[in-house]
Amino acid sequence: FNLPTVLSPQRVPEKILNKLTLEQKIGQLFLIGSEEKTFTPQLGNLIKTIHPGGILLLSRNIENENQLKKIIEDISKISLKDNNLPIFVAVDQEGEPMSRIQFLNEKTSQSEIKNIEQAYEIGLHRGNELKNLGINLNLAPVLDVSQPGDFLFERSFQKDTEETGKLAKALISGQKTAGILTAVKHFPGYGGISFNPERKKLPLVVKIPEISQFKK
Repeated sequence: FNLPTVLSPQRVPEKILNKLTLEQKIGQLFLIGSEEKTFTPQLGNLIKTIHPGGILLLSRNIENENQLKKIIEDISKISLKDNNLPIFVAVDQEGEPMSRIQFLNEKTSQSEIKNIEQAYEIGLHRGNELKNLGINLNLAPVLDVSQPGDFLFERSFQKDTEETGKLAKALISGQKTAGILTAVKHFPGYGGISFNPERKKLPLVVKIPEISQFKK
């Protein structure tokens, strides 16, 4: 199978996988978070204890370009030293209003994307900026089909399922060309929900959301 590195995805040799302990293999299933903005002994111990497959950087972890590059470099080094495997370094860089890295140039809102050519160029530009920092996984775009009043409406393409799927596919292709992997969200969809279920109670919906855009 393939895993990303800071530079580009590469095939992981079977001999490396066979040398992993059970704990290390289980750790590869986890994408963890941290409170740190700099690489600390506590963060190093966390990585060496959990052996995570990835780490998600949020706004609390990001200050400026040099700081971000340094913590990513340190995290990547300790992960390689721990298990000989590259680590996923992930962010939520959707474009406004959800751009964790505010100092980057490409922050076009998904709702402003009009066609697949523009979507591809945005994905390519955004991907190149992320790759330059050492990030290799973007938790974007958002494929939820939403309506005004939904908590995700401002973060969505604000299109029907067919158009959403086409724009998302083009944006993902741009990111891939830049060497950035993609995790789309939020399957099967938060459409029809007025509040953030990750912060409050779980919502109930009367029908299963449309998922054809995720299939595309």
